[in-house]
Amino acid sequence: INNSQALQDFHLFFEGDLAWSKINPAYIANSKVNASLSVPFSDTPIIFYTIHQVILWMESVIAGGEIQTPFEFPKYDEIIETNNRTAIAESEIEVETILSAIHKNASNEDNIASLLIDELELCRHQFNELKGVELEYYIAIRRGDINPQFKINVLFYDLESHIESLQIAIKAEHKMTAILCEYFDLTGLHYIDYPNRLNGFDTSEIMMLSNTMVLDNDLHQKMSDITNDFFMKSMSGAIPIYMAIQDIQEKMHDLFQECMDRFLEHLENCEPGNKILLIHSRLKDLKQRELKLKTNLIGENNKELENGYSNLFKEYLQLEADFIRETNNIEFIPNHALTKPKTVAIDNSTVTFGCKLEDRQILISLINTLTNKIDFLNSDLTSAEQLADVFMAKDLSQELPPIYFGCETTQLRYILDKFIPFFTRLAYKNIEDSKLFYTKKGTLIKGQNLYASKIDAPKDYLEIDKAFTLIL
Repeated sequence: INNSQALQDFHLFFEGDLAWSKINPAYIANSKVNASLSVPFSDTPIIFYTIHQVILWMESVIAGGEIQTPFEFPKYDEIIETNNRTAIAESEIEVETILSAIHKNASNEDNIASLLIDELELCRHQFNELKGVELEYYIAIRRGDINPQFKINVLFYDLESHIESLQIAIKAEHKMTAILCEYFDLTGLHYIDYPNRLNGFDTSEIMMLSNTMVLDNDLHQKMSDITNDFFMKSMSGAIPIYMAIQDIQEKMHDLFQECMDRFLEHLENCEPGNKILLIHSRLKDLKQRELKLKTNLIGENNKELENGYSNLFKEYLQLEADFIRETNNIEFIPNHALTKPKTVAIDNSTVTFGCKLEDRQILISLINTLTNKIDFLNSDLTSAEQLADVFMAKDLSQELPPIYFGCETTQLRYILDKFIPFFTRLAYKNIEDSKLFYTKKGTLIKGQNLYASKIDAPKDYLEIDKAFTLIL
């Protein structure tokens, strides 16, 4: 085992990231043939496992244990069955509580169906949070082969941690299945009739448009991860196909916004002449695409989507083009000609957000709740008290701290829309004009970014809705 591959396997083994294919009997048999060894043979994972067990035995003996304690092989089938019953019983209590609250608060079947969809969206987001063996066990439960999967895993790692992961997976799968069955029984449907489906927004369209914006390595990798995740979920049957489609639509929408933000950042750093060429070349590309679609489509399908990503991208570009056209006659003073900085006079009648909340502590509590739940603020740079100071300031022209958000732009737009009824002047333009607010990427927030970030149900929107009950 004195080779680089064995060293790599060693690190993987003790980091809990074993290549499971290497304990497959067919793989080991093939390795024996290729090795052409006359001595007893085992592949590296088996060797490391044996060494690990010997070390555990030696530690036990040193601690005062018996040298020849008989080894008792765990009864894994009984362990799985016991934990399965326990987890399902706990999940049934949770599901019963949820359904009782829904039926108590809903006035009719449509309201019940809507609330069930909200709970299913929570289940989907909880599923997305499953990692490692939790996800493996969830998928194995759906396949119906949890026992062999569990037995293979526990051979190499701590039994208690696997039992905990198994229970998490069982509860998550049982909860989603139970609420799905309740929804199907109520509606008579065999799919979820999402009220917030992104009609007119096609995920493949984002893939095409992202290449005409700015697709840096990190964004390209994110797109790849999103598509791979979709195929994993749909092909493995981890979640129903209609939930997997809802998931990829939501993630691709957020990715489009990230690509758009990155594109605008690059535009900001362009030379004026290059900026104009870039904008008009992209507008030309979009127009050519529209013409090709009109040529290929006939009949009723030959109509322009009112809210597709292409039109959204076009609106961004048009805003930039209008800005350039309206400011091309402005003469700028070179930096070397400035003798001292000049202040800009601001109309004090407009430099306030007009907060109608009188209790500052309630506002701080709401901001803290949002930050704890969805990273509303970048807590390393901004505190809830600082945002409360800005929101409740009587004069925004005074010295105030910059506000750095930590959530996605679509979530920020959703939260600001929730805040607007409690202010008289919390408009997107005023937010931009204040020059106090920054995205999670550190970019100064513009009104057009907020206008284009509307989505009916952004990530964790139910958590946001619950948080706002503090001021309702």
